[in-house]
This record gives sequence, C-alpha cells and structure tokens, in this order.
Amino acid sequence: MPQPLIRLMLVVTDPVNITGSLISDTIRLAINKEAELNILCVLPEIAEHYASLDIPKTEQSAISTARSHLQHHIDALDTQCNIPADKLSVDVVFGKPFIEIIRHCKNRKISLVIKEATKESWLRRMLGSSDMHLLRKCPVPVLLLREPALPPPENILIAVDFDRDDPELAYDPLNKRMLELSIALFDSSTTHYTLLNVYASPQAGFVGLFADDPETAMASLEADEKRFKQGELNMLLHYLQASYISPPVFKRVFTSLIQGRAEEQIPRQVQQSGCDLLVMGTVARTGIPGLLIGNTAEDVLLDISCNVLALKPPGFVSPVT
Repeated sequence: MPQPLIRLMLVVTDPVNITGSLISDTIRLAINKEAELNILCVLPEIAEHYASLDIPKTEQSAISTARSHLQHHIDALDTQCNIPADKLSVDVVFGKPFIEIIRHCKNRKISLVIKEATKESWLRRMLGSSDMHLLRKCPVPVLLLREPALPPPENILIAVDFDRDDPELAYDPLNKRMLELSIALFDSSTTHYTLLNVYASPQAGFVGLFADDPETAMASLEADEKRFKQGELNMLLHYLQASYISPPVFKRVFTSLIQGRAEEQIPRQVQQSGCDLLVMGTVARTGIPGLLIGNTAEDVLLDISCNVLALKPPGFVSPVT
C-alpha cells in the first residue's frame, strides 16, 4: 500500500515550559515512520526600546540557553527515544510563532507540524490567535494538540466534503489525502476511521418560498442532496478500496452521512463518538486574501476538545514569505 512520504516532522515547543512527554512522543512517532524530526523553539522578540541591552548579544545568549535547556530534556528521555543524531535537529529563533513556523516549513521542506494548542483568552480567540493564524496560513498539515502529549489515536473522525460544481477536482484530492495521511501516521490494528459528511440543501428554503407545495419541494431537494452526497461517499470508498487501502484497513473504515449545519453537527459528532482526532480540510474564503480557513472550519475548531489534524487543498500558497 503506497503511503504519503513523511520525511521531516516539526514539533514546536514552548521556550519556557518544555514538555518532555510531547518531545518523547514525537520522537517515537518519527522513529516509527523512519522520518527526521526538527524541534523548533520560537522566542519572543526583544523590544527595540530596551536601549540598555546589547540586543544581538542578548539574543545569542538566549538562543544558547534555550538550546541547552532543550538538549537537557532530550538527553533525559528514556532509551526508547534514541533517535539517530542525524535524524534529530534543534532550532531556536526569535519572532512571532506562526510566522517563524511557516517560514521554517518552507525553508526546511517540513512534511508535518506538531504543536500544542496555545491556551488563549476568550477575547484573544475571537480576535485571532497565533494558532488560528497558523491554521489559516501554514502550507503543510498541522497537528494541533489539546494537551502536551501525542497518544496514538484509535477513533479518527475525518470530515469530508464534496462540490457539485466540480466534484472531480475541488475536494476529492483533499478527501483522499486526509485519509491517506491519517493511515500513514497512526494506523494500527485497533484504529478505526469514520468518513463524516454533513450535508444541507441551501436552495431548499429559497425554492420553498415560490413552490405551490413548499414542503414537498423542500423535501425533494433535500433528498436529492442526500443522494448526491451518498453517491460521492460511495465513490470515495470505491477509490480507496481499489487503489489505496489494504483489505484489513478497509474493514476499519466507516461512513456517516448527517443532515444539518457542519459547524453544529461536526462538534456534536466529535462529542458523541468520543473521537480522539478530528481530521479536517481548510479552504479559502473567496476574495479575501490572507484569510485562508473557511468560516465553518473556524467555528468547528473553536467548539471541540479533541486533537485536530488540518490540511490544505492542493495548490494552496501561503501568504507568509
């Protein structure tokens, strides 16, 4: 079974409160996937108005201290985390976290970013947190963790979508990539996957205003939408079974088709299913440069408590340079 190539993982660590469990878990994942691991620590910039400081010298001192601190934690890990020296690297930089992470992804050709979610105040979450900026603008998949650890997920919910206007090109590659990456990273004999599609017929209410029998017209449109989405789910399963997923893995792939609003139903399904990882695609808002995660995805991410793996559609270009 072909797997997405995961060459270099990036784990972002807090410069002060370094969590050994997160580092050890990501090292084990990198060893298991035969990938390289880069540990990145982003220090806050030293304000220029501190005229009494020799800023270049102070920055070099801070970088040296942070590197030593990180290396101390790495050296203290158990023997199961003995990754070859040429497979592990540590970088310490100054700047805004989401900008430096994205630049690092571009410069180092990162395959996956792993980061603990920042604990933000309600107001800061509403105005735009560093994590939301990262999810909007990062060109590679981002695994955002609610806690500073990475236990292997066993119940993975994958939110897939389909486009009537361009079903062949708009979402199919992203839907397939979401499942492929989930399997490549986390598959085990106990892992199971649910492909979830939440559908609604936006035209139903509009048509109902003019139809002689509004209830019948709306029901007909909703039934047609359900048939379309079920057909797309079936086609996705057929592709996966025929060309990608081995029979033992395919037995652990399920589907769920639910009517309603995605921003309401996805968090509800996360809670009801007890899933420990939600996999989502992020799409552009038409005509608004720089805001590159859909309104629905933002609403969902602010209303769930499990880990999230967020992917961009093919052809995405980050606005961060």
